[in-house]
Amino acid sequence: MLSREIDKRKLRPHTNSGAAKYRLLACSGLAHAALASGCVLPAIGLVQIQARFKLSDAECGLLFAAIPTVTLVLLPIIGLLGERWGKQRLLVLGLGLLSLGLAIFRSAADFSLLLMSCMIVGISSSIIDALVSPLVIDLYPVRTAPVMNMIHACFQIGLVITAVGGGAYLAYQGEWSQAFWPVIILAA
Repeated sequence: MLSREIDKRKLRPHTNSGAAKYRLLACSGLAHAALASGCVLPAIGLVQIQARFKLSDAECGLLFAAIPTVTLVLLPIIGLLGERWGKQRLLVLGLGLLSLGLAIFRSAADFSLLLMSCMIVGISSSIIDALVSPLVIDLYPVRTAPVMNMIHACFQIGLVITAVGGGAYLAYQGEWSQAFWPVIILAA
């Protein structure tokens, strides 16, 4: 009896349309790529960020510990919220928060705003991490593994493109805060 109740409560895509499934799959891949880019961008610009804000090594470490710490704390909660409020809706919220967090980071005036923006990116990270895989499983209940591998490859693609592209931009005297714009636009 309990398993029947659980089966009835499983979230299903709102449409069986192949085009809608592909759009959600593309959104999931872009979400993973944008998340990877958003998490690696501050590291790429760390030398310029540290010089601009006169940060100590401990403050830099705190900035980068904020994202995974918030993610770790919120991951179990986000899964439950996804079932209650809808995975797609929360995934859109996660992308919006990623865009907001990066926009605040790039325009921050002091360390406290940098730290707050890292926490917002951590919230976004927990939403995207917790919901992309279950959403893909809902969309593709058969042959899940190839689709999941493709989605997780998007994370690595985001890392590589951002590390190489952002690194090259900064190597040619680019301003660290300007390097955030492509990812802010992608996440929005």
